[in-house]
Amino acid sequence: MASPQLQFGFAPQRPTQNRASLFEPIAAVAAICRRQWLLITVCACVGGAAGLVWALWEPGHYRAQATMLLQSAAAWSDLHPVRPASAVDSEAVATTEGLLRNPELLRASVLQLPEGLRTIALRQAGARQWSPAVAGELTRRWQGSVQVMHQPATHLITVTFDNTDARICAAIPNLIIANYQRWRHQQQQRQMRASLATLQSEVGVQVGAYARAQEQVTRFLRSNPALPMTAAEESWQQLQTAKTAAEIEYWKRQANLASGYEGDRPEERSLSSMRGAAADVRAQTAALARQYAPRALPLAQARQRLTSLQHSIELTERERRQQQQAGARRQTLEVAALQSALLGQPRIISAAAERRARLQLLQDQAAAHEQVLRNLLRHEQELSTLMALPESGAVQVRRATPPGEVAWPKPRQDGLFCMALGGAIGLLLAALRSAHNDAQPANQPPRAAVGERAWF
Repeated sequence: MASPQLQFGFAPQRPTQNRASLFEPIAAVAAICRRQWLLITVCACVGGAAGLVWALWEPGHYRAQATMLLQSAAAWSDLHPVRPASAVDSEAVATTEGLLRNPELLRASVLQLPEGLRTIALRQAGARQWSPAVAGELTRRWQGSVQVMHQPATHLITVTFDNTDARICAAIPNLIIANYQRWRHQQQQRQMRASLATLQSEVGVQVGAYARAQEQVTRFLRSNPALPMTAAEESWQQLQTAKTAAEIEYWKRQANLASGYEGDRPEERSLSSMRGAAADVRAQTAALARQYAPRALPLAQARQRLTSLQHSIELTERERRQQQQAGARRQTLEVAALQSALLGQPRIISAAAERRARLQLLQDQAAAHEQVLRNLLRHEQELSTLMALPESGAVQVRRATPPGEVAWPKPRQDGLFCMALGGAIGLLLAALRSAHNDAQPANQPPRAAVGERAWF
C-alpha cells in the first residue's frame, strides 16, 4: 500500500531543497553583480567622490556641551504661604528644556560674547560692526545648532552647540546656562519678595490680634481681681462625688444580685460550708443505699440529715437574697437622695465658674495668637535667609571647553558612507535593468544584433 503522500499526489520535501531555496536570493544578487558590475562600480565611485568633495568643501564644525543639574528646593517645603514650583519633577524639567531652547536666551548669550569672539561672529554673519541686529541675525542662524537633552534617570540637562569656531562653540553653552541661572534666581527672588510681603502683612495682623487678646485678659483680671471657690461650690462638688460613688456601689449590688454572689462575707462562707456538708451527706447516703436495705435505720438517718441541711440552705439563701434586695433598695434611695440634693442646690457655677471659664478662654485665645505669631516670625526669618543665598537651584556641573577635533564633516567616514550608498543605488539600478531585460519578448533581437552598442 502506498504512503499517504504518494496517494494524494505529492512527495515529501527534502532538506536539500529548503537549503537550496535559501541561497536563491544570494545567487540572484551575485548574478546581477556579475552581469552589471560596471554600473554598480560607477555608481559607487560617483557616490564616494561626491561625499569626499562635500566633506572637503564644507567647513569643519565643532561641537561642545555643558551640563546642568536641577536641584529640588527642599528648604521651601516648610515655608508659608507660597511654595515656588522649583521642585524637580517632569513638568519642571520640560519647562527648563523649553527655556533653554528659547531664542531670547540665545540672543542674550550672543550679546554677552567677549570682544575676541565678536570678531569671529561678525565674520560668520558677514557684517562689519557689532549691533543688536547682527546679534539677532546670528541668533536666527545658530538657533538650529542648539540642542537640549535630558537624561531620564537623573536631573541632568545637557546643552550642546555646533559651530565652525571652537571657542564660540564652547562659549555659547556656558553663557546659555549662566543666563538661565540668572533668570531663575531673579524669578525666585520675585517669588520670595511676594511671599515675604504676604508674611509681613500676616505678621501685622497677628500682632494686632495678640495685643487685643492680651488687653482683654488684662481688663478681665482688673474687673475680677480674685476668683476663689465658694463654700456652696465646694459642697456641690462633694455631693457630686458622693453621688458618683453611690451609683458605682448601686451597680455593683445589682450585678451581685443577678449573679447570686455577695462577696467574701461570713454568711457567704457559712452558706458555702453548708453546701459542702450537704454534698458530703449526699455522697454518704448514696454509699449507704448500696449497703443497706431501703428502710434500714442508718440510711433513714442519713436521708433525714440531708433533708435538714437542704432546708437550712434554702432558708439561708432566701434570707441572703432578701438582704441583697434590701441593700439595693437602700442604695437606690441614697442615689435618689443625692440626686435630689444636687437638683435642689441653686445654680452655683453661674457666677464664679463662668467667670473662670471666661478667663481661661481669653488666655487660650491669647496663647493661640502668640503661637501663630511665633511661627510667622520664624518663617519670615527663614525666607530672609533664603533670599540672601546666591543659589538658584540649577548648578552647572560641567563647563564646555573648546573641542580639539572637528565633529563633522569627516572626509574618510563621509566618503566611505557615500560610496556604500552609491553602491546600493547602483545595485538597485542593476536589479531594475535585469528585470527589464528579462521582461522583453523572446523574439526581439538584442541591441548588439542590430548594430547598437550596449554599455551596460
